[in-house]
Amino acid sequence: MIPAESGYRFGAMALQFPEQPLGWPPSPDDVVAAQKGDHRHLTVIMASGIPKLIAFYRGLGLRLHDAEDLASETCETLIRSLPKLRDPSRFEPWFWRVARSKFYDHLRRKQRSIPPTEREEMYDDPSDALVIADEHATMRQAFLRLKVKDRELLWMRDVVGLPYADIAGRLFKREGAIRIAVMRARQSLEQELGDVEERARQD
Repeated sequence: MIPAESGYRFGAMALQFPEQPLGWPPSPDDVVAAQKGDHRHLTVIMASGIPKLIAFYRGLGLRLHDAEDLASETCETLIRSLPKLRDPSRFEPWFWRVARSKFYDHLRRKQRSIPPTEREEMYDDPSDALVIADEHATMRQAFLRLKVKDRELLWMRDVVGLPYADIAGRLFKREGAIRIAVMRARQSLEQELGDVEERARQD
């Protein structure tokens, strides 16, 4: 698990939080410096990014310790792959593409570890953690019944509050397509919420 108070550790590499506030996304110059092996710039970038990863994975339904572990694993991949990033100005879309890829890897690992008879009865990423910003059990159940992509969209738009244009940039989609996808995800959530409430009344 990642020690959250003072910094983070990836293998033998420790990252301490810088004293100055961190900007996001990092500038292309900072990315280039980190690519060339500047430890200070790499520290600033990763220390700024990992809380965002933890929040992102929590929003997708992971427990805190699982989100922290996956964020640490993602940062290790980012550090190894950073020298291969051709366009430093595209750091943030690349960052989130890696984050999503690691999340899907995590889901596949969990699915393989669950016996088939149990897997059929479980969500893609079962979790008792809070999702979205609503502690109501009915909303949590409805949210967890959504597809992973729909949960991701609703988290970024309705919880984090990202503009449609920013979401489009992260997912490599047109802004218009993102608006439609978010609308459909909200409709799916309303339908799932109605289904959960109906079952609760019948019970």
